[in-house]
Order: sequence, then C-alpha cells, then structure tokens
Amino acid sequence: MTVGWDDLDSTARSYLAMQKDVCDGVYDRRWPAPGKKLSIELIAEHERSLRFFLDVIENRRSTSLIVGLLPDRKLTMQTRRSDRPLLRVNYATAAETLRHRNPDGTMVLGPHVHLDLYGDGIHWAFPIGEQSVVVPEQPGVPSLFWAFQESCGITGRLRIEQSLGV
Repeated sequence: MTVGWDDLDSTARSYLAMQKDVCDGVYDRRWPAPGKKLSIELIAEHERSLRFFLDVIENRRSTSLIVGLLPDRKLTMQTRRSDRPLLRVNYATAAETLRHRNPDGTMVLGPHVHLDLYGDGIHWAFPIGEQSVVVPEQPGVPSLFWAFQESCGITGRLRIEQSLGV
C-alpha cells in the first residue's frame, strides 16, 4: 500500500500546497555541517500573513528535513517554536540507524517520511518507497532535498550548496 497526497489531513495538504518564498530574500545557502542546523523562514506567496519554517538538520549519522507552520508572533515570546510541523524526512545511508514506531505499533526502519494523516501531527512514518508525497528521482540527499522542496511548495530559487558526502 502506498500512502499519498489524498491520505494527508486536508489542512496539512493545503498548507503544503501553498507556494512559499524565502522571507529574507537570501536564496543561496550552505548545507549545515555535521551536528549543525540550517533554519530558513518562509512566507506564503498568496497569504502573506502565514509564515513557515524549513529546517535542515545534519546529524553525525542522519539528515532531517522539516517544514512547518510558524505560530502567530503575537502569541509567543519564544524565538523558535513550531506551531505545526507539516512534513519531515529522515534519511541515513545506514538504514539501521533510523527507527520509528508508528502509533499502531508498526516499526519503520531506514529512510522515511513523516506525514500528518489525521490532523494531529506528523506521528506516522512511511518508508520513502511506500509513499508518494516526496518522490526523489534517484537515491541520495540532493535528489531527496529537491523532491522535498517541490512537495512543500518552496520556491525553486532557493539553492543550498551541499558539500561532498551529503
């Protein structure tokens, strides 16, 4: 069984479908070094009051890509808080380093995509090959990143220079 766009919560699906641009206008970035994180604030092109975030987290053994909705700034004094994560990809070349237990008890091993199916968050994970929301053209982080960017409606002008080994 393949999970796809029609299986997503309707609100999450509509947020992901919104075209998003880089808020600060800086389109050239560098991929984070191991142990670091790159955070980019995004803005909906047609609903400018909606702010999103894109996080690229490069751990020593895995990479995570996350996009979500930022809370209304009037409601929080924290510098960084996710009101609603919408989509997350976890990737590692050593599949045994990635494990996720779904709410129904099933275990997902290896690279996977977290999806919001019921409007209660991205608690459900599916192997990359068993979902059709983020579909990379070829194996590896660069192709996965471009597929993720497209799935999230993030402007194609955003370029993140990836170092060797990423």
